[in-house]
Amino acid sequence: PASLGLEWLEGRWSGTARFGDRPAQRFLADYTSAAGGEVLSASKTLDAKGRAVAFEFERFHCRGGEVVLTPFPGGREAASFPLAEGGPRRAVFRNPSNKWPRELSYVREGERLTIRASGAPGSPVLLVSLERASK
Repeated sequence: PASLGLEWLEGRWSGTARFGDRPAQRFLADYTSAAGGEVLSASKTLDAKGRAVAFEFERFHCRGGEVVLTPFPGGREAASFPLAEGGPRRAVFRNPSNKWPRELSYVREGERLTIRASGAPGSPVLLVSLERASK
């Protein structure tokens, strides 16, 4: 299978997620290797009492010769996002026809991973700040 160029996502990550001006919540994510031409992820958001309040799966794969991200918020398939910009340890996926989000960006700097989900100008932004987690 073709390389996705997303091997840098692999691993277990822990940190916070903040949506708009709401309080930050704990966020945990695991990304598989790119073996077989796909990266799969599972993530969950925890409230202040440590209860899981949201979860999502993601599938990064090749479709029609392009790298695509398909999220499954709450386990349900959503709109797909083709890779719009990529580079070493950076990937931006866009789907301008989607209501929200329209753009999902992933940036890795050292042992930190930042995920940003945004929509139309003026709409709330989801900012996820993660660090490599121990097992």
